Amino acid sequence: MKSSEWEEGVLDRFRDAYSDAYDFARCQRPDGSYYGTSGTCRKGAPVDAKKSVVTERMKKAIEEDKPFAQGGFSELYMVDGKVVKVQEDAYLPDIQKEMDMQKMAADAGLAPKVYGVEQVGDDKVIIVMDPIAKGMKNPPSMDDYAPTMLAELDRPTMLAGGELYGKMLKAGIVHADYHTGNWFIDSNGNTQAIDFGISSKVKDAPLKHLNRAIQFTLPVLQSKGEIRLSQKMADAYGDAGKIRKLLPQMAKALTED
Repeated sequence: MKSSEWEEGVLDRFRDAYSDAYDFARCQRPDGSYYGTSGTCRKGAPVDAKKSVVTERMKKAIEEDKPFAQGGFSELYMVDGKVVKVQEDAYLPDIQKEMDMQKMAADAGLAPKVYGVEQVGDDKVIIVMDPIAKGMKNPPSMDDYAPTMLAELDRPTMLAGGELYGKMLKAGIVHADYHTGNWFIDSNGNTQAIDFGISSKVKDAPLKHLNRAIQFTLPVLQSKGEIRLSQKMADAYGDAGKIRKLLPQMAKALTED
């Protein structure tokens, strides 16, 4: 067997192993381009026009206007006072889970209200929600290339961010991607959170999310003089059961003066 044939055989076996391990599929869109996904290729479910939250004005804006903000896989448009987020390479059940978490936060006054989420293609989802409250902005980032955590902020901003995190815990949410790009504050100290893609409910949060809750909030509680609780949190790190039992104490300490 030639060396090139052997190398190709190894690559084929690796591709098969990768596909088996990650349940990865290469799927083709109607326009002939391809996208990758875990699981099976997706088919967007049609939405009844009478029930759709995506108006004709929103559709026109998506087609003709420039987004006011964009990320790696998303574009944001402002239409009739609402934010219209177009998420590429997305699957409705995954995005719906994120929106359900944001709804929990919004019901507690901690995040923008979500009006609806719809799959509009094999791998495109549109989300309609309120904008961030007027006057709010992200806390200053300490690094253009890395997320800024609470411990890196000035003390008043850090405490405000910690209070918001504590309120989310009280609302039953563990936000596991809590950096300055994902929460906002105004001049009066009012706050809101966004981006619940990496979050979970307190009752069934995985260990990774619970560990992150400690990482995010431990510096805040140490700054507030909660030495005994901080030590308990440090000792509980890596034990989901112990962390979950401490969450009510953490939430209370974060939200009280």
